[in-house]
Amino acid sequence: MLTVGVLGAGGAVGRQVARGLAGAGVGVRLGVRRPASVEVPAGAEVVTVDVTAPAALRAFCAGCHLVVNCAGPSYRLSPVVAAAAVAAGAAYVDAGGDDLLRDRLSFAPVPVVLGAGQSPGLSGLLPRWLRDPDGGPVEVLRAWFGGLDRFSPAAAADMVASLHDGYGEALAGWRAGAAAPRTVEPLVDVSLPPFPGRVTAYPFLTGEARRLAVELGVRDGAWFNVFAGRQTLAVLNRLRTGSVGADPGDADGGTAAVRLARAAEVDLAGQRPYQLMVVEIADDRGSRTLTLRADDGYRLTATVAVEAAAAVLAGAVPPGAWLAADLLDPAAVVDRLRRDAACTVFEVTDGPRAAAVEEGVL
Repeated sequence: MLTVGVLGAGGAVGRQVARGLAGAGVGVRLGVRRPASVEVPAGAEVVTVDVTAPAALRAFCAGCHLVVNCAGPSYRLSPVVAAAAVAAGAAYVDAGGDDLLRDRLSFAPVPVVLGAGQSPGLSGLLPRWLRDPDGGPVEVLRAWFGGLDRFSPAAAADMVASLHDGYGEALAGWRAGAAAPRTVEPLVDVSLPPFPGRVTAYPFLTGEARRLAVELGVRDGAWFNVFAGRQTLAVLNRLRTGSVGADPGDADGGTAAVRLARAAEVDLAGQRPYQLMVVEIADDRGSRTLTLRADDGYRLTATVAVEAAAAVLAGAVPPGAWLAADLLDPAAVVDRLRRDAACTVFEVTDGPRAAAVEEGVL
């Protein structure tokens, strides 16, 4: 029986990935720092491992056919874990990872799938699924991703790192078939159906969005990160402007990542978490809008990671490094989302999403 190792199996994503792989007909090896805190699926093996300890990491990867990394923060740990897995001859799937890591592993002798999460990952797969295969080039693509949720410590650190590491370009969009810097205005404190209440949406053009726009022949496009929490938004704004330190890796309790996680907890007090992913596409056949809502964004990430693992185990991924949004079958990912009940709403409607309404505008 093939062995699949899951690192970070005690975390918000890892425990759900472990659960998703438990019925896949493979042996599951769970890598955790604190074994007592992990939920163990029937038949799974639990190994205590510190991913920052090279010898322990090598020992964990040895004998694995596939390693799925859910340990974070991704910006710091993904390169280390990927190198150890590849050196052990194991295929590799990571909910994180970026273009730079993909380029570094492009000649890997085993399959490597990066960005197998909610964003990047599902954020690039949903527009491909929504696109009409019989339609012409996409005239307009708009996407709004965000909501109200907790930040795990690793997710908070990755969010802070993304503000300054070239992950994307703020205020940029896609105009006349090309990237267009500083052409999209933020939507501040607006009503933005189907997001509940008032939110703020910041335009952000990522590498994933650029590749998607080229592939679909998009003429005009804009992608927004949507924030429903005022405290979270205030911390992020201070980080963007440099009014507070933005080093996510410091150890003391006043770090940017810790402040961000605490702000998210304050915003969530008394409210239910949610994530919304809304995509609008217009082509020569008209316009369509996809709305996906989930109670747990980490479950969305886990679902994409499990689908990536399934593709590797099925032999559908060739050697070399790939980004999940460019590799996975969008229909297969959507089928898994529905089958695993990872989302509470998944619907497609004809026509564009309702326009944003600013305070005081009727």
